Amino acid sequence: QRSPGELTESADVLPGAARALREMAAAADVYLISHVADDVGQVLVEGALESAGVVGSAAGQVPPHRCLFCSTIEGKVAMARQLEP
Repeated sequence: QRSPGELTESADVLPGAARALREMAAAADVYLISHVADDVGQVLVEGALESAGVVGSAAGQVPPHRCLFCSTIEGKVAMARQLEP
């Protein structure tokens, strides 16, 4: 986990977190919300998630349309509210 400002240079996914996310995605609908500063941060996070095998169209992966990005805490809260059952 990094602050949004730190995601302008690189992003990575912890191996244990990637494994856990794949297990959750195999059993449930998973949505990923990332707080990024700008489009560069979004691209870096998307790339890290794809290269870790978390995001994709295969079984046990989070579909790309369920990866959500925001640049403010308020945006993150609003997304979470919309996803609540």
